[in-house]
Amino acid sequence: MLGLLVERSGYGYDLQLRFNERFRFLSLSEKVTYKVIDQLRDEGWIERDKTKEAGKTERGAPRVIYRATPAGREEFSRWIAEPCEISIAREEVHVKVVLSQPPDWPRVIELTEKLEKTCLAAMHELQAGGRPTFDQLSDPEIPWDVVAAVLVDDAECARLQGMIDWLQRTRIVVRHRMNPPARRTGRRA
Repeated sequence: MLGLLVERSGYGYDLQLRFNERFRFLSLSEKVTYKVIDQLRDEGWIERDKTKEAGKTERGAPRVIYRATPAGREEFSRWIAEPCEISIAREEVHVKVVLSQPPDWPRVIELTEKLEKTCLAAMHELQAGGRPTFDQLSDPEIPWDVVAAVLVDDAECARLQGMIDWLQRTRIVVRHRMNPPARRTGRRA
């Protein structure tokens, strides 16, 4: 929500619509939207924008326009650069990428590099040890709890590899956007 207000001012329902449009994999109700607005205001990260009028709601109440404060903008920049916990990384990184602006892109690249290293370390840890290989799992001599643990670890490795692939593609796109190739201006002969 703070990132949406860093982009541009808005009122509650507008913010709810923008959030739900941008983050289809998440969804905010009106009640949650206003709870988040209250939290952000209490933290000092957003404030009423006294310079803008937004009319009235259907019930006739005046619409309150909010904007990010300088402290809110700083907090947003700090959050963009903050490493993600691996257990919630996918959703959090998606949100950070969606809300990032060109000045944030170097931090997004740094974040994706750190998260990739974390994923690789987690994969290495899952694959280490004296466990049977995936090819050996059909051996009836191996206890089921060992087989099940290897299967679960294999699924987690596949998820982590998918995350690594996405992080690498994201970095390529962001770097390309930061340094677009020069356009040709000459005519063909």
